[in-house]
Amino acid sequence: GEVMPSLIIEGVISCLLVMPPSVENLEQFIDCREQYNKVEVVQEWIPLLQTYFKEEDVLQASLMVFCESTGRPRSYNNNTNGTQDIGLFAMNDSTWSWLQDKLKFTGDRRDPVLNTRIASWLFYNDGRGKHWYSSEHCWDYDF
Repeated sequence: GEVMPSLIIEGVISCLLVMPPSVENLEQFIDCREQYNKVEVVQEWIPLLQTYFKEEDVLQASLMVFCESTGRPRSYNNNTNGTQDIGLFAMNDSTWSWLQDKLKFTGDRRDPVLNTRIASWLFYNDGRGKHWYSSEHCWDYDF
């Protein structure tokens, strides 16, 4: 089977290191373990995320991918305003065309490499998680 990235293994171990065991710590452990379960779902994308995100942001980026597309590069969502969110980071029509214009690139949002590259540009140049605030409750975890 797949070899689990050390990032996840170390993370789960660090979840366990919340000492001494107590009821509050059990809740923290469960929450922590839950976050790493999300990362596990999208673990195939970790090497790609490591290419475009700083090491300290890779886990958060993994959660964003989980929350936005569960790691499906062809995923899409129809919004009430008639726009679509497409790809690993669920890039919106209007954001995508704004960035195509601004950064002078072409390509398909369903391309996981391009989607990730553009998502990382947004993350580092325009307010980190700002563009994904509607799913923030899902990915905003302090590792």
